[in-house]
Amino acid sequence: MNSSTTPIHQRTTPAHPAVPRSSFRSFRHRPPFPESNSILECDGGDRRFLVLPRLGRGTFAAIFRGLDLSVIPSYDESKNGKSKSNVVAIKMELLEYYAGGNMLETEAHVLRHMGIHHPEHVPRFIKYIDAVPCRTAYGSEGRCRALVMELLDSDGAGTVEDMHTLRERAAVEQQQRKGTDAAFSGAHGRMHAMHISDAVWLVADNILPRLRAMHYLGMVHRDVKPSNFVRCAESFDRERPKFKVVDFGLSKSFVVPKGSEAANDQCIWELTEGGGGPYLGQNPIGRPGSWRKERSVADFRGTSMYASPFVHLCRDYAPRDDIFSAMYVFCDFVAGGLPWASDASARGPKEGDGCTRKREVEAKKLRASEGPSKHGFGGKIEEMLMGAAAFPLPGGLRGKPCRWNRNAKMVELLRIVFTHLGSLTWGSMPNYDLIEKCIRDFEIAALEAEGNDTYFMPDKLNW
Repeated sequence: MNSSTTPIHQRTTPAHPAVPRSSFRSFRHRPPFPESNSILECDGGDRRFLVLPRLGRGTFAAIFRGLDLSVIPSYDESKNGKSKSNVVAIKMELLEYYAGGNMLETEAHVLRHMGIHHPEHVPRFIKYIDAVPCRTAYGSEGRCRALVMELLDSDGAGTVEDMHTLRERAAVEQQQRKGTDAAFSGAHGRMHAMHISDAVWLVADNILPRLRAMHYLGMVHRDVKPSNFVRCAESFDRERPKFKVVDFGLSKSFVVPKGSEAANDQCIWELTEGGGGPYLGQNPIGRPGSWRKERSVADFRGTSMYASPFVHLCRDYAPRDDIFSAMYVFCDFVAGGLPWASDASARGPKEGDGCTRKREVEAKKLRASEGPSKHGFGGKIEEMLMGAAAFPLPGGLRGKPCRWNRNAKMVELLRIVFTHLGSLTWGSMPNYDLIEKCIRDFEIAALEAEGNDTYFMPDKLNW
C-alpha cells in the first residue's frame, strides 16, 4: 500500500532505507543540512522556495528562514507594515538520516488538521514537500523532506522568540538590574523565577488552551516544553503577547476509526459541542471514532525535564501526560527551577551515565507528584515550589530561593491538580476548567502574600 494513502496510525516501516540514528549521536556526526541560498522546487517547478539562514537545528532536522518565490509581498500603509509576506519557515529532514517512520509527514498532517479547526493556536500550514533534491552545506547532493509553514516572529520584523528564550532574556535583564543574586548562570544553564502573573499568563492563557484544543481533536503533543511555544505578532500586544504551539514531530493521535484493529470500542470518542472534535484521519467525515487500545509498554518520548511520571514508567501517552508537562513548566516558571533540573539537563560522559540520570529524574518526579502509591508516588508536592536552592549545581552557584513551598495555599492548589492528574486512567480526559482555576488562584495567593519578606518575588517581564 502506498504510504501517501495509508492512514498514519497504520503506518509502520519507512519506505526508504535509513542510516541508523545511533550512528549520529554526537554533534560532530550530525548530517549536513541544505545550505543557504539553495532552491526547493515542487509542483513540477511551479512552486519554489528559497532557503535562507538556519534558525535552529536538532540531530536529524533543521529549521530555516525562507522565501516563497511564488508570493509577491504587498504593503498596506494603514496597517503600518506588510499585509502579505513571502517570508516562511522551512523545516527539513534528510531522507538518508531518518529511521522508524516519517516524522515530518506526521507533523505536516497534525499541523494541517490543527490549522483547519484551530488556526489561532498553530503556525499556518503552507506546503509539505516529499523527497525533493537539495544541495547540502558540504556541496553534496541529497534528498530531503520539507515542511513549509508560517514564520512566527515576535515583533513583526523577523525576531523569533519562544518561552525559553523569553525567560533567559528576562533573567539577563534582571541580573543586570539587581546583580548576580537575582539570577545565575552555571554549567546547566540559567534558572530564573518569573513573576506569578507572568507564569499564570503563559500557562493558563497560552499553553493550556493550545493543549486543550489539540486533545479535543484526539491528539497528544508528547513534547510539551517552553521552547515549543513561540511568540507571534498577530496583535502586536506588548503587554500580553500570544504564543502558538509548534513541533509536532512526536505528536500522535489517540483516536482511531471505530471498528479498526487498533480501536478499543469499549471507549468511544464522543463528538459533543464541548468535547471531542473531528479526529486525525477521520474518513469519511463523521465516521465514529474510538480511543486507541492502550499499549502495555510504551517507549519514552519527550524531554526528561518535563515528561510525565507515567511516561517515565513506560505507560502509554494520554492527554493527562501533556498536562503533567504543562504543570511542570508552570512550577519551573514560578519557582525558578525543578528539583530534578541538574539531572535532566546534565550533558556529556563526565557527568554520569544517561540511564542513571534518567532514573534519578524519574525518582525525584515520583517523590514530588501525587498519584497511585503502587507506582511509587511520594506526594511531596512542596518540593516543586522550593526553587533553585532546592538542588545543588556545579561550583556552588545558587539562586535566591523563592520559598513558595512555605505558602500553604499554593501547595494545596498544586496538590489538587496533581492528585487529579495522577488519578486519570487511559480513556479519561483531564478536567481543564479545574486545572485552569487552580493556576489562576496562584495569582490570588501571590497577592495575599505581597510584602511578606519570606518570599522572593521577581520583577514582571518586559514583554
